[in-house]
Amino acid sequence: MMGRFLLAVCALGCGASAAPTAPPVTSPDVPSPSAEAARRWLFAALQAPLLDYYGDSFPRTEAVRMLTTVQRGEQLRAGAAWYDPARRRHDWFWLARRYDADRDGRISKNEFTANADFFTRLDRDRDGAITAEDFDWSEQSPWVKQEAQALRLFRTIDSNGNGKITEAEMQEYFKKLAGEKGFLKPDDLREALGTEKVKGKGKPKRVSEDVWIASMFAGDLGSPFEGPRPGDEAPDFTLPTQDGKKSIALSEYRGKQPVVLIFGSFT
Repeated sequence: MMGRFLLAVCALGCGASAAPTAPPVTSPDVPSPSAEAARRWLFAALQAPLLDYYGDSFPRTEAVRMLTTVQRGEQLRAGAAWYDPARRRHDWFWLARRYDADRDGRISKNEFTANADFFTRLDRDRDGAITAEDFDWSEQSPWVKQEAQALRLFRTIDSNGNGKITEAEMQEYFKKLAGEKGFLKPDDLREALGTEKVKGKGKPKRVSEDVWIASMFAGDLGSPFEGPRPGDEAPDFTLPTQDGKKSIALSEYRGKQPVVLIFGSFT
């Protein structure tokens, strides 16, 4: 609550005093958000209590979703806060309109007239057809759940953490689970998956609400501005080169050649 109050007060002060042409929130020359960023955080702080009354059906901006997720102490994951599900122009519906000739919700090998290698990659569950489930990357997807279990088991057996499982590591893991009885049953594997702790994956430390709020308001964690949607024109920006000798603007390449933006992960 204190974080929410401070956010609203600071947003009011910064929004009233900052010039309309203030630098971005992340500028090292600006200790507080720009006027527009402060205004959006203020509106988010004022709208947040309405969600408790009206529920999730209340229209929510990205800033409101970020703020309420932190205030509720919810886990930051796909589909929550600013971690929206991935949006893509070439999704299942795009593919089905082009290749699902009989409109049965399945694209067979005969219907898929593109490169055969693409069919193999898109048929994620290897059932011989491309379906909407092959494009589902949510936590409810059976494939995603299986992948999570497989990775957990793999990392447990991969004792040296080199991304490969050797015969010796498999034998070591077998001996660990089998013990003196010398064999394994399904229950042994089920219990192992539920109790094994993956090396280096301890319980994360809880960050206080005030720290999250301060980080968001300072521009160190997310942004109150909505990101572009697939098909939208990317906003122009200018960044220095790695050696710092010149600057490059996106507008210099627009319409001339493709530009790929790669954002590093700091988690």
